[in-house]
Amino acid sequence: MRIIRAVFLAVFFSFGIFACTISGTVEDASGRPLAGGVVSIYNETTLHQIAVGVGANAPEIGKFKSPQLPCPAKYTVTADRPDSVHYAKKSVQLSSDTTFDVVLYPLPARPWYWKFREPEIAFLLTLIFFISLILFRWNNIALLDQNQLWAEVAATTTRLLIDAPDPKSPRVVILEAELLAALKPFVKISSRGADKDGAQTIDLLKSILNQKPTAVDLLFWTRGQEIAAWTRVREVQRLMIYLLPDKSSERVRARLQVAEQTLKADASPTAMALCRLVQEALAIDPLDANEDRLRELLLEVTSYINNTREETFSAVTIWQSKAAWLAITACVFIVATVTARGGGFLFLAGGVGGYMSRLARALQASDTPTDYGASWNTLFLSPLLGSLAGFFGVLLLEGLGSGGVLSEKVLTGAGSELALPAMAFLFGFSERFFNSVVNALDKQPAEGGAGAKPVPPAGPAATLNVVATGVRDVQPMPVAPGGQITVTGRGLNSDRVAGVQLAAQDKSLVTLTQVVQETEQIRFTLPAALAEGSYTLTLMVKDAPFIAKTVRVQLPPVITGITPADPKPAGSIVTITGTGLGDGVTVQLLDSTSTPVKLPDLRQAATQIQFTAPAAGTYKLVLRSGTGQPVEAPLVFV
Repeated sequence: MRIIRAVFLAVFFSFGIFACTISGTVEDASGRPLAGGVVSIYNETTLHQIAVGVGANAPEIGKFKSPQLPCPAKYTVTADRPDSVHYAKKSVQLSSDTTFDVVLYPLPARPWYWKFREPEIAFLLTLIFFISLILFRWNNIALLDQNQLWAEVAATTTRLLIDAPDPKSPRVVILEAELLAALKPFVKISSRGADKDGAQTIDLLKSILNQKPTAVDLLFWTRGQEIAAWTRVREVQRLMIYLLPDKSSERVRARLQVAEQTLKADASPTAMALCRLVQEALAIDPLDANEDRLRELLLEVTSYINNTREETFSAVTIWQSKAAWLAITACVFIVATVTARGGGFLFLAGGVGGYMSRLARALQASDTPTDYGASWNTLFLSPLLGSLAGFFGVLLLEGLGSGGVLSEKVLTGAGSELALPAMAFLFGFSERFFNSVVNALDKQPAEGGAGAKPVPPAGPAATLNVVATGVRDVQPMPVAPGGQITVTGRGLNSDRVAGVQLAAQDKSLVTLTQVVQETEQIRFTLPAALAEGSYTLTLMVKDAPFIAKTVRVQLPPVITGITPADPKPAGSIVTITGTGLGDGVTVQLLDSTSTPVKLPDLRQAATQIQFTAPAAGTYKLVLRSGTGQPVEAPLVFV
């Protein structure tokens, strides 16, 4: 019936029967006609857009008139004008010529910032972020470290005057001059020597605390000044040991005891060696101890502790400089990309994601580290990293998909889609998600390049698998002939990996048995007669480059002879012959209490091991490798 009705109306309309018009005036709230704008008249089958106040059908200002429209029918009328609010839809049941007025209201006054374009907004926001970063870095990190340095200088000056028998002695004057030199990069000082009782150092500290930072200080902190100052202050503290009066062994011993605890906390080999020396020195009866030796030991221990602290501080300050440079370049890249390509809302969504990610981690943190402000750097860089990851992560999805993910309309901010901002937020929030997409894109071969594999066409049910095939570990290594190898990773099932191959150096393939493929693991068994050497294990990944790993096959150690025969003379050359005795085999000689004995002249080859016999006694030779159980042999020396 609808088809018949449409044909009936079309015939009548072609002869001018049942044809009607819609006309009227576009005016403001006061009744004044408005020129310009467009009136749209449409229904399910037709659309007409009429310019207001121009054209043959509407010669007068503010007037509009539609062409002949089929009627009776229902139409919808809307009106738009650049400086007015959109006219709401009005339904008109057209049965004859109809006239009505359209009233448009002016747009509300736009705020002053509405005139800024997207690149200007991006530049303004990044500038505000960078200025806040610099101010926070100076007030919450730089001033904190500098105030700690000033306090250390003041405390060292006070201790210098207390510990020194004569505050006017040349040694005291030299050390105080060294403290003044530590402050020299921060303020101008006179060339004259120290005044009475360190007053010049204290006055100089007061003037430093009252001075204001320069733009160079804000932008280029630390420039190595604080590292040099800390080095001078700690050297003064070390040399102050010479100022201790004679017969001060108890004070020296007390400082050694404190230093011993610091060395234990360090736990490095050098620290533990110094700790043992300190323990041996403190174990000597104070009446029998050599005070000069205790002083020298305290000097060495203090020097090591100071060097360790300076290395740590230096590494952190270098990281501060790197973080500032990374922040500057990230801001430049964001502004340049928005200016050239647009998509500022993607940067904004990614930045919010990066900020929220760091905020969530900070709220869940169970400790509060004291790291010279290094933890601030992650807070500074997270929004920048999130912004870049959000924008370029969406671009990477375009490279992984079939095209058409990003349109120019969306990149210029004219679209209303919420999917892309949500994806940008996810990229900024999760670094793992961004890295997984980058890895997946990196795995795809270049189109038409060498070794490229044909990619099957995407069907209706094709989906993007972001998790790429990867190998985490191959164990055991080395492996004995006939042993089982386990490859662990992700995406290793038969849907992603077509199979595995093991090839010798001459490219000949090795037959593998008992091959088992699972999602995160592949297991197979080597031939029992496989020769010793290096082999190439290849995982034949589908629709991606193959993954190659090196497998080292090594025979288990076998002892065929030991000369001379037992009992062997102490100090003689012992020769062990056999197979599989080279690289990868650990040689250990244990005494009767199972304590390892050092073999300083150990010589080891594939078929022979030689070493000098230790002192007389009963020993056990143990050969260990990753290919099986250890091999043991008893040895007796007289």
